[in-house]
Amino acid sequence: MIIWNGFISTCWSVLRQYQIRQLAYRLDFPEKYIRGLTDMCIGMWRLFCDLDARIVAINPLAITSDQRILALDGKITLDSNARFRHDELADYQDNESGEYGELEARKYGLAYLKMDGNIGMIANGAGLTMATLDMIQEKGGKPANFLDLGSSAEAGKIDAAFDILVNDVNISIILINVYGGMTRCVDVAEGILQAVAKYGERIPIIVNFEGVTAEEAYKILEKTAVIPIHQMTEAVEKAIALAGGSQ
Repeated sequence: MIIWNGFISTCWSVLRQYQIRQLAYRLDFPEKYIRGLTDMCIGMWRLFCDLDARIVAINPLAITSDQRILALDGKITLDSNARFRHDELADYQDNESGEYGELEARKYGLAYLKMDGNIGMIANGAGLTMATLDMIQEKGGKPANFLDLGSSAEAGKIDAAFDILVNDVNISIILINVYGGMTRCVDVAEGILQAVAKYGERIPIIVNFEGVTAEEAYKILEKTAVIPIHQMTEAVEKAIALAGGSQ
């Protein structure tokens, strides 16, 4: 039996048969098996695109003693950002592996990454979330997480975000930085109101709203202990101060 390790498919804009043949020749792949290899690779490419996969791999690939080309093992890694397009794959999702925060975030479609600081952070949109993290670092603070609400602010998402942060023992302050656009600030404020009622005021919360319905959102939170700050830099500086200053 002859075995090749690590034959992995990657997705060009369109995978052509001649590209597979060229690669096979460079690998000194036996010519009489190239047709079978080509069919296999085209199938992998279709699977890669149809499932919005990040990786489709065969490892190892073998030629058996009865002259068949055979995939002995394979791996498919799906793109979690495309999960909403593939309800049929829900049963294959691993809901057991990972830390608690990662599991909760996965359930509610939140982009979450645990970090080693003490400033919990919620924002909307990858760009604003990264900008907030960068500013916390530049001002001398230590972010405890990356948490992006995305383009929607359903109550379930806000509740899940608070659940993750409140249960992180390292977090001493929560900073919420939201720019209203597709996500309305009032929807985020309503979610915060429900979360405060549920989790209490164990951790100070600073909020900066800008954009669509920002002023209305501040009014919703007027009777709570949430600290409203109307400028991103000031909100970050206040969060760092309440978290114990620069680290």
